[in-house]
Amino acid sequence: MAREAEYVARFTHKGKTHDIQPGWSYSNISDARTKCGMSGPFAIESLASGRPLEVTCTPCGTAD
Repeated sequence: MAREAEYVARFTHKGKTHDIQPGWSYSNISDARTKCGMSGPFAIESLASGRPLEVTCTPCGTAD
């Protein structure tokens, strides 16, 4: 089940969106990790893009 997020990580393979673990910033994006354990760098999209963001990775979506 997908849920909305303030920021999502977008990997080019498999087209899934992932939730990012707390503590990341654009300055340390190379060290950022998703909640399912994938490491960056990766493209980030935020709610500022003007649309709700859905996390489509199941492990990320059920984390917390």
